[in-house]
Amino acid sequence: MTTMTATRTAVSVTGLRKSFGDKVVLASRLQFGTIWPVGGDQANVPFSKKYFLGGAASLRGWGRYEVSPLSGSGLPIGGDSLVSFSEELRAGHDVAWNTYLPRLAIAAAGGDPGPDPHA
Repeated sequence: MTTMTATRTAVSVTGLRKSFGDKVVLASRLQFGTIWPVGGDQANVPFSKKYFLGGAASLRGWGRYEVSPLSGSGLPIGGDSLVSFSEELRAGHDVAWNTYLPRLAIAAAGGDPGPDPHA
């Protein structure tokens, strides 16, 4: 038998739009959510159901589960609400790979690749 201890609601909206030509994409993401513990007692919310941010999927530059309220001893304990908004530009790497890898190979072989064409 399963006992319900909390209600958890989350919404995530993601959008992609081409910008600055066809090679760049603007990616936007909005997330929000909240947890209502049964009887209002936070002890009823399992740790695995709390909200955390961090990691490649939510907040780059922070480790997974690192962005959270902390316990008295400094450990992440998770939150009961979440609001997160992010935007990033995503660009293809074909220009860099096609330009700089051959130049790097020339330099690695002891040659002079000449001036940077994109400087």
